[in-house]
Amino acid sequence: MYKNLLETASAQGAVEFIVEALIKNKNQVLLVEDPLLRQFVLPSTELKKEETLGQALQRLTVEKTSMNLREIKAFFGHYDTGERSHTRHFQFIIEVSDPYAIDLRGYTAYAWVNAEDGVGYPISDDLRKQLDTFKLFTE
Repeated sequence: MYKNLLETASAQGAVEFIVEALIKNKNQVLLVEDPLLRQFVLPSTELKKEETLGQALQRLTVEKTSMNLREIKAFFGHYDTGERSHTRHFQFIIEVSDPYAIDLRGYTAYAWVNAEDGVGYPISDDLRKQLDTFKLFTE
């Protein structure tokens, strides 16, 4: 599943891969507070060698939030970072089977927010734009 995304990214020079999840609960998305950045972000993890994007999403959901992945709803998009080593960040909209069983690992706080509510949290301008786009998926 989504193997072509990795092949295309590698052909474009990406050498590292990050998987990010827009964990959807009705029309809300989960934001988590990164203790180093001291701002809210999307849950994420590095893609391990020989791991598929679907497997990384499953691992991310369980290891970082203690919830269970129910369904990958859509590929949301990607962006690139890094000057020396090209890193591709893949974003997916997912649903979990137990959205209130959250138990964070590696993050200090969380919030279920509507796209409009994200403005009240310390988030990057890029995440603000992503929440605006996410809103289109929920309308």
